[in-house]
Amino acid sequence: MKQVVFSIMFLIFSIVGIHGQEKAQVIFFLLDDCTICESYTIKINELHETYGEQYDFIGYFPNFSSKKDKIETFKKKYKIGFPLKTDFFHKQVDRFDIKVTPEVVVYNPTENHIYYQGRIDNEFVRIGKRRQVVTTSELSDVLASINNGELRTFNSTESIGCFINKNDPLKNIK
Repeated sequence: MKQVVFSIMFLIFSIVGIHGQEKAQVIFFLLDDCTICESYTIKINELHETYGEQYDFIGYFPNFSSKKDKIETFKKKYKIGFPLKTDFFHKQVDRFDIKVTPEVVVYNPTENHIYYQGRIDNEFVRIGKRRQVVTTSELSDVLASINNGELRTFNSTESIGCFINKNDPLKNIK
């Protein structure tokens, strides 16, 4: 019985944090005009619905072309239920070395630890080419594993998507 109680408490403290520490984050990098990002919004919303209590979900839009009004339109159109922000200066993009969207990072800010970084699932083989059947759902698997107490680093995967414009004018005005 003590082992069960200890395991449950360890899991709760690891995910939610001890003494008000931050929850682990699910960080999405998105573009409002990327059709691959648009196609993943249903899956993103399903994940948020399933895991939104256990994790802090946030989305970043790193291209200068993604103005606040476009991001708000994207949020309303696709019914995204978590905060979406700009990352014009690529602070978050550079921090996690993001190259394309959509890409996701599962991150523990308290421990400065990345559990997982990469694609949401393997739906896209390459730009313009989808699988008829999704055979792996990496992000869902990672979140479920962490919830089950498997606190480890998972293999990264390569994201398929729209390139982030690293030459945005604002990036160079620091």
